[in-house]
Amino acid sequence: EAGQLPALVRAELRRLFAAPATQRGAEVTVHDPNADRLVIAPVLHDGVSVGALIRLPARPARPTRARPPPRETADRPRYGFARIRGASAALLRAVELARLASVNALPVTLFGESGTGKELFARAIHHEGLRAGGPFVAVNCGSIPAELVESELFGYERGTFTGGRAEGKPGRFEDADGGTLFLDEVSELAGPAQTALLRVLQEREVVRVGGSTPRPIDVRIVAASNRPLLAEVQARRFRRDLFYRLNVLPIDIP
Repeated sequence: EAGQLPALVRAELRRLFAAPATQRGAEVTVHDPNADRLVIAPVLHDGVSVGALIRLPARPARPTRARPPPRETADRPRYGFARIRGASAALLRAVELARLASVNALPVTLFGESGTGKELFARAIHHEGLRAGGPFVAVNCGSIPAELVESELFGYERGTFTGGRAEGKPGRFEDADGGTLFLDEVSELAGPAQTALLRVLQEREVVRVGGSTPRPIDVRIVAASNRPLLAEVQARRFRRDLFYRLNVLPIDIP
């Protein structure tokens, strides 16, 4: 709420919005002794300021359980925006949005036909972003049998499945804790899995199949689809509330 902002920030916002909309182009840094350094950045649309973002210092990351280094650590130089080649306006716009995505924690949805490089974009967002030190876990939602999707994503407790691991198994959300989970072909998820995914995104915790203990997770979601998700929503094949959770920063890849 505005009343909870530091006094210097409130004063600077009042000054910013008192100016004509066409004259609000520059970022302003506010050094507040009680809130550290804040940056107020006008949001422009067609050259006119329509709002403002306040960037605050990042909070220290909460401790996470010990884990071995991500398997692809040695491959990190392979994944970056420099690997994305092309000069078309559509591609440059996609890379620009992806670079923006890499420096924030918003959910991203990548749209493009098969073979356009959606996973390369997802890896670049991760490896050049705030979570580069954490794991990158990719899941192809279309390749997992419907009856196994929830156990694959959320894990299962011991004794849940005949033939399963005796000690149980963490899911891909737990594997990606502290990093990025790439949900490729997310439109292929069945209804029950969509409902379970929505709850995880809302609560930021997972409950393994066959269990009852919530496990907190800190995961950045990058989803991808070769189908227009809004059309899937209109056809009642994809949950509208899940669509709005995932589609915060959409990027079209030509």
